[in-house]
Amino acid sequence: MPRAGARLVVYFVLAMCLFSGQGYEEVARLLTMGLQGERRWWASWAVPSTAAIWKARSRFGVAPLRELFARVCRPVAAPGTQGAFYRGWRLTAIDGTTFDLPDTKARTCPRASSSTAM
Repeated sequence: MPRAGARLVVYFVLAMCLFSGQGYEEVARLLTMGLQGERRWWASWAVPSTAAIWKARSRFGVAPLRELFARVCRPVAAPGTQGAFYRGWRLTAIDGTTFDLPDTKARTCPRASSSTAM
């Protein structure tokens, strides 16, 4: 992704969530195939190396995705939407997606480890 634009990197990060079982290069290939199908990608393009993709993501950082989340993440159902609430509580669902993240000092928090949790 030599000097990939911010929009492409956002699309790529979102596509990584959709195709979480795939490697960087396969996700990039699937993403550009989808964009070509939607006529949003016209240029011929060689899938970049994993290192190039990692560098693009590193340059990009987390701030733009935080901003995107803050702008668009809202409940879809209004209080009057039938079936969206039960006894005043908004119903939600969790799809079971999991992500393996490296242990870092920033993610460490004082809580019971899985071996001591009940």
